[in-house]
Amino acid sequence: MKSLLLLSLLTLVSCASPGGATSNKISDSEGRACARNLFFIIPLGIDNSVYTAAKNGELKEISTWDSEGFYTGIYNSNCTVVRGSK
Repeated sequence: MKSLLLLSLLTLVSCASPGGATSNKISDSEGRACARNLFFIIPLGIDNSVYTAAKNGELKEISTWDSEGFYTGIYNSNCTVVRGSK
């Protein structure tokens, strides 16, 4: 049982979920905002909004947005990635 628990804690999971799109022109400019935590309860960063991602990338118009996640059980990250024009 302990080995199963250890294996599940050491398993890395990474995923991306479909986001959305607007009618704005697609661009190479990108902004990112992440919420991170330890053990799912100790926050290290809590703002992964589309607004913050666009602000971090200095984007004036958003064309697409996506979500990316990285989960280990110990360290977890959920990021919003937006693309658009400056």
